[in-house]
Amino acid sequence: MYNTIYRSRKKGYNINRKERTITRPGGELTATMVEYERILAQFGYNVQLKIFDENANNHKHPGP
Repeated sequence: MYNTIYRSRKKGYNINRKERTITRPGGELTATMVEYERILAQFGYNVQLKIFDENANNHKHPGP
């Protein structure tokens, strides 16, 4: 289990062990990534797709 989490993080997944959720990065889904998701789902993790890039809009909003 630890190895799967470690490798998933290297592939760009965000894993929250407390909430048991996995956030999948956008882009192509490889057979390896599908296998990681299947293994983690067996341990009760929910897989979510990350559709927004967190760093895309890091500009400051003008204030009054």
